[in-house]
Amino acid sequence: MGAKKDMKKYEVNEKVLCKHGQYYYEAKIIEIAEEDGETVYIVHYQGWHKRYDERITASETAEMFLPFTEENVARCKVGLVTFVIM
Repeated sequence: MGAKKDMKKYEVNEKVLCKHGQYYYEAKIIEIAEEDGETVYIVHYQGWHKRYDERITASETAEMFLPFTEENVARCKVGLVTFVIM
């Protein structure tokens, strides 16, 4: 199966729901880089320590990201937990 030509492009500071484990959590794209010819999104989970920031390749976004909409937030609400790390 070939690569998707119409892959969504994301922007810095864009909110998304990002999969971590089996749940989706509120996250923000904090940086976009190019590695080995592929776009890589650096994602920060809202309310989490930066050590949990992740690198998501453009080819992984279809599985890892959901648009940050009221409908998607409601569907994923069980996974939207904010952790306070002291």
